[in-house]
Amino acid sequence: SINPKKGSTKNKKSLTAIRQILKTLHDGSMVILAADGPRGPAHKMNTKITDLVQKADTSIVSVSISAKYKKELKTWDKFQIFFPFNKIIVEFGSIMAPKNFNGTQELNIILEDQINNNMEKNDNIL
Repeated sequence: SINPKKGSTKNKKSLTAIRQILKTLHDGSMVILAADGPRGPAHKMNTKITDLVQKADTSIVSVSISAKYKKELKTWDKFQIFFPFNKIIVEFGSIMAPKNFNGTQELNIILEDQINNNMEKNDNIL
């Protein structure tokens, strides 16, 4: 759930960011977040994202991006830098609403599978 501990500056900043995201969503705008969050683990869906989507009573769409020419950094998230003049595939998944699933855990698994399967498939195409 989204309830940072009181007193921590880091948690106050997180709460402020969450409030801004919720306001943006309630205003009808789109928000784009990395599925694995800022701390990882890599290629694992961050449960706080689907908790946020559920709290905002909005939908979520998975997006996977693959490039033919890239450099993968040796960081926890395996961050990729795409080279210019590249062949890139961007694939969008289905629009999903958390209320159509048996909790956010089921939604997390489906989103994570969609993203990872699409990336693997598209990397093989390129």
